[in-house]
Amino acid sequence: MAPLQDRLRYARSLVRHPRIHVSDIEQRLGTTYTANTLERLKSLLPHSRLIWLMGADNLQQFPNWKRWTDIVATVPLAVFDRNHYSLRGLTGKMATRFRHSRLSVQAAKALATKTAPAWVFISLRRHPASATEIREAQTAISPFSVAVKPKE
Repeated sequence: MAPLQDRLRYARSLVRHPRIHVSDIEQRLGTTYTANTLERLKSLLPHSRLIWLMGADNLQQFPNWKRWTDIVATVPLAVFDRNHYSLRGLTGKMATRFRHSRLSVQAAKALATKTAPAWVFISLRRHPASATEIREAQTAISPFSVAVKPKE
């Protein structure tokens, strides 16, 4: 994995919306686990509407995360379709336990207004390449520290 500063620079170069902010907040807060980070963010930003975004690959193994039920109880989740993972994720422990908290796709726009636990599964047009293939292609061009150029 590339150093944090390189990953942050790369992520910032991709942002195209003024309401999306790339942050090193976990490093600054000194938190290691998502549940702790989200609790701190909720206390620091009491009037913000936070949503946890994750791919279906994480949904499948989410119950292995430290305090995963606390995460679900803290913020709404948007889970994005991922090839080969969605079916297992949608029939797994998290989806089963919180099946009554799942919103329809039509209600996805209102997710930020919902009280946790609330989650939605979103299917989008998939990019034909896997994340691994994209990372390998990027690395083949040049490492993050060289390839990343700030937005103009």
